[in-house]
Amino acid sequence: VPEGTFVKKGDLVCELDVSEISDRLDEHKLAVESADFAVKQAAEDLKITRSQQESLIKAAQLKVEFAKTDMDKYVDGDWPQIKRDAESSILTAKEKLAIDKDSLDWSVKLAKEGFETDKKVETDRYTFLQSQVRMKQVEESLRLLNKYDHPKLLRQFESNLEEAGEDLGRVKSQAASKISQEEAELKTAENRAGLQRKKLLEYEEQITAAKIYAPEDGMVVYPFVSFRSSSQSMIEEGASVRPRQEIIKLPDVSQMKVTIKVHESHVNQVVAGMGAYVVLDSMADQRFKGHVQRVSLMPDQSSRFSNPNLKVYSTVILIDEKLPDVKPGLSARAE
Repeated sequence: VPEGTFVKKGDLVCELDVSEISDRLDEHKLAVESADFAVKQAAEDLKITRSQQESLIKAAQLKVEFAKTDMDKYVDGDWPQIKRDAESSILTAKEKLAIDKDSLDWSVKLAKEGFETDKKVETDRYTFLQSQVRMKQVEESLRLLNKYDHPKLLRQFESNLEEAGEDLGRVKSQAASKISQEEAELKTAENRAGLQRKKLLEYEEQITAAKIYAPEDGMVVYPFVSFRSSSQSMIEEGASVRPRQEIIKLPDVSQMKVTIKVHESHVNQVVAGMGAYVVLDSMADQRFKGHVQRVSLMPDQSSRFSNPNLKVYSTVILIDEKLPDVKPGLSARAE
């Protein structure tokens, strides 16, 4: 806005060049999209990992159940049946052995009386011997079952159950580890996306802040720039400005004030509220009523650079009367 322009509160008075920030904003939008995609990908990977690990855990649990079922089936069903079959074989062999013994005894008795041949006696004796061998075989089979086969099979089923339980524990541990890893990657992706969105918001805020609006009604005045300062340039369109540099002053010209310097010999005679008259150099034939607003407690330091022995106190005179079209910065005197 040109210097000297009267503006209202909320008017746009200055705009900073944001072309570089706009380029960064466009680039960062792509970074935000990439970060958001990474979050979605990490979330999907976590979902897949959880599903896979749940399936593996269920499969391992089924193995435990099957191993337990197999052992129970053997203990409560197969082994009693095997044992009963072996015991039945022994009873059958005993019965047959008794029958064969009776047949042999009868044949021997008949042979002594001449009613039976020796061949029949030998045949019955051979049958009896076979029954004896069979009896020993089935008894030995039961002994082996009780001493070796049954403990071995029972321990095998117990071992299968233990191994299935250990496998289940390992699967659960591995599942927890993989899920935790995927959750950590998701958290990292979310944090990274959050930082990217925060940076994007900062760029957007900078672009918004590049438009400077009047905080109140007033007249636009460019601040004075000392030519001895090489770090500051004149305020004009296209000029470069630095952080925290004063760009525009916006004095309220609805009521004007005059700053004068009172010598130390008279400063005690001037107090706040005292009446005063102000004469503008540009309007020397008129004087305007005012009053002393404040008197500085300490000497003006800027005046001491030109004359170290000079001590004056800055004093503000507030003009009470309405002035004609007067711009800030004019020279004036006060009584």
